[in-house]
Amino acid sequence: MRSAGIEPQAVPEFVSVWVRELYGESTDLQSTSLDELADQHFDTIITLCGKSHDALPEHPEDRRHVRWDFHHPDHEAALRHLEIELSERIRLFLQANPLI
Repeated sequence: MRSAGIEPQAVPEFVSVWVRELYGESTDLQSTSLDELADQHFDTIITLCGKSHDALPEHPEDRRHVRWDFHHPDHEAALRHLEIELSERIRLFLQANPLI
């Protein structure tokens, strides 16, 4: 699994704290540019906002693009809400598309 964006930015501290709580360790989080992944193949690409989806280059070998629109979390409570929403969507996606 990889994560990238069209406009990479520094990862906010509240996101780093959230990741430490999830994984029990400090992780060096970095935002990756879509350009860095341009030559790679992915079975499924999930975008979390319309702007990212529209900027995504088309690759004939990519099997599936999924567009989920979320507001960018700008504080911890919004991030916690996003975590719940993403968890549920991923669960439903995996039920409908047995990938693993």
